[in-house]
Amino acid sequence: MGGEILATTPKEGQTQIEVLSRRLRSDGSPERSDRSDGRFLVRAAQFLDPAVFAPGRRVTVAPRGVDVAGP
Repeated sequence: MGGEILATTPKEGQTQIEVLSRRLRSDGSPERSDRSDGRFLVRAAQFLDPAVFAPGRRVTVAPRGVDVAGP
């Protein structure tokens, strides 16, 4: 799963990242296009700096159980 970060929100004991879903290229990086399958949330069990994980940054994530939530 991957896409473009829309928002990063630090919370107590975790960080939540809202991602606009994009198809992945063969190298695993998200495509740059207007096409999207929607949004999903990533919950990391540690602090991730919103200045680093800023809106517009492309990310690829590996889902694990309840760590990723979709619409």
